[in-house]
Amino acid sequence: MNKLFLMPLIFLICLSTFHPLDAEITHKYADLQDYAIFNENTGKIFKYKLIFPNNSTQLQIDNCDSAKIYTRLITDTDKNIAYTYKLILNNSIEKIIHKSANISQISKGLSGDNVTSYNKYLCFFSDSSNSLQFFNDSDYKILLKIKYESLKALTDQYKYISFPIRQLADEDEKILAINEQKYTYYSANSKSVKFTLIGPFKLKIVSRIIIDSDDISDKFRYRFDVYDNEKLVEKFIELAFRSSEAILTDTKAQIPSTGDINILTFENGLHNIEIKNPNVNREVIFSVYLNKVVNSKE
Repeated sequence: MNKLFLMPLIFLICLSTFHPLDAEITHKYADLQDYAIFNENTGKIFKYKLIFPNNSTQLQIDNCDSAKIYTRLITDTDKNIAYTYKLILNNSIEKIIHKSANISQISKGLSGDNVTSYNKYLCFFSDSSNSLQFFNDSDYKILLKIKYESLKALTDQYKYISFPIRQLADEDEKILAINEQKYTYYSANSKSVKFTLIGPFKLKIVSRIIIDSDDISDKFRYRFDVYDNEKLVEKFIELAFRSSEAILTDTKAQIPSTGDINILTFENGLHNIEIKNPNVNREVIFSVYLNKVVNSKE
């Protein structure tokens, strides 16, 4: 880092504070090293936590409905990097998150390190008190920042509506009854789920697997992939359990699993979305919801 770049950074450190939301949650992290990033476009400094490969941190989360999990990598290459991390919610629900990133053109570590652009993952909580473990199972140093949201903020920012997917045949529809309400899901077992939308928008995907009612297993691992204009944008690996509330309206020989919620953001333009099920022996079903509200970037 040259002196011309370093001097304004030192000045900014003296005058500015880190993001106020970070200050509220710093004490909840394990003993992790702070890492600061300077954004040249905004002139702001953002505070992250540094997690080395094969390390983890445990957080206790109270009175929050969701968490936005931001991740970056420290890198010395200008190539696209694929990486994963693992989330364990309440010591039982495990999610493996797949991301990829390129070196950032506008952000750098204050020490002069190159960092990637950020990725965001939205994690929902069903209880008022939750534990969340973040495990870095990649080969890279991950920079982590977490922002929490209340129920009101969640309601204001994520107003979703369901919409029909007309490319599928009637036999690919699954009707679920939950607490006397009926919901339409779409099966990707025989073919992928496809639809076209114009951005910008957010897409909420609720996924489940179909379980044989005589299956004695308690946990069920499944996967699905999301493509945009034939390019893979996200791979999901989920851990599901038998649902005690949802039932299939047309059969008692099979039951649905508990649902997993994932949210993806799409920018301006035409998006040919395709959801594929790579599992050869598991039927995965989806319910898809649309939101035209797009939040500003960091």
